[in-house]
Amino acid sequence: MDIKDFSNIKNNYVSKINDLLTGLDDSQLYNLLELILQTREKQGTVFFLGNGGSALNACHFSMGLSLISKKWDNPFRSQSLSDNAAKISSLSNDYSFEETYAKLLQVTARKDDLLVILSSSGNSKNLLLTAQAAKKMEVKTFALVGGDGGELLKRCDAHIHIESQPGDDAGFAEDVHMIIGHIITQYLEHHLN
Repeated sequence: MDIKDFSNIKNNYVSKINDLLTGLDDSQLYNLLELILQTREKQGTVFFLGNGGSALNACHFSMGLSLISKKWDNPFRSQSLSDNAAKISSLSNDYSFEETYAKLLQVTARKDDLLVILSSSGNSKNLLLTAQAAKKMEVKTFALVGGDGGELLKRCDAHIHIESQPGDDAGFAEDVHMIIGHIITQYLEHHLN
């Protein structure tokens, strides 16, 4: 191990992230922004969901959206389904981990809310079941996915797919998902306050 190896890895990582960000389709980003604004106009809630690192990104995106508005009479209602350890562990124990988020959505969401699902693979059974539950409830679904997009691409109303190659680190998709959250909230902060 030496600084040259470290610098090469760092430079390659930064280059890969830059390529992925440059390749983002602005119309897909804007579609997500519009869905968030439409949900707010209907006094709905934007729910976020993910596993592992994507769960943390879901929490971060939700927090940023909830606190971005300085106009507290018309806030963005937002919640991460990944946030409540007590509910998650209780439902996982009483039912199954695969059903946990779908059950949480069923007791919190309403028709015309929005569910944003973050996943580096798009194949996690618990996320697929939650997307299916959302459809039954007439909750709009938007996927932020990596890898080959997985089954989640077929189950959501719209998506942003961060295409990665086999063997790529899930961190690439997770980093880009985090930056997408920051782009959306920065835009809203500049245009609504």
